[in-house]
Amino acid sequence: MATVSLYVERYAYPRLTAKVDVPATIVGSLAIHRTLFWGSGEFPPAPSKKGNWRVSHIATGMQACPPDVANWLEGLKRAQVVEFATLWQSESPEFFAACDKLTRETLSDAMQGEELRALARDAIDTARNIMGESV
Repeated sequence: MATVSLYVERYAYPRLTAKVDVPATIVGSLAIHRTLFWGSGEFPPAPSKKGNWRVSHIATGMQACPPDVANWLEGLKRAQVVEFATLWQSESPEFFAACDKLTRETLSDAMQGEELRALARDAIDTARNIMGESV
């Protein structure tokens, strides 16, 4: 496993964001890792030892999947999540190529552009279609 830097947010008061290095399996532009948990006072946040698998985008350090797909991934084994990530990237290459040029700081502005938003919608639809075919 490699180590990647990802962002995690704590929603409890005070709301905070931190960048944390976590062990992950790299699949193209994506990192497959355990769910990050940030309790009320723990820092740095740590990946859960037996938690669910998540898919994050390496360049932006943020979760890659929409919530419904992320919830679906919760019941899968790591090999199945790797298979999902591989298939998703192969079916949405333009979206991932565009996102690989972004950072967390530039993502918000880039998503204002119609071209990237259209690619994102298509990529999300693709992820949901993969999810639907696997259920």
